[in-house]
Amino acid sequence: MEVAPFTNGINRILLRYGYMEQPDIPQGLRLAFAQGKLDVDPDVSQLCYFLGRETVISGPHSGGSARDMSRLRAAIFLFMQRNSLRSAAYFRTPAILVVQMGIEIEI
Repeated sequence: MEVAPFTNGINRILLRYGYMEQPDIPQGLRLAFAQGKLDVDPDVSQLCYFLGRETVISGPHSGGSARDMSRLRAAIFLFMQRNSLRSAAYFRTPAILVVQMGIEIEI
């Protein structure tokens, strides 16, 4: 965990989780305060969380046998991406307090 002051009472908090760990951002913020890395006790129910999201969409495909396998891979990837856990749920942040900014990526 790293905490660095950003500007006027805003801190940048970097939490790192391992492959098998489940991220819990509110708990990480409480831990940062408990370890003395934050000056104020964060009321995690009053914070605003900013998350990025990439939405993958299917682009136009031309026919041909060489493209058939890549079309199949793209379809599988799109299916997995659509069914993945939403960012707010994955990071265990209250969905009502999340601001998501996203971009569409065409494959």
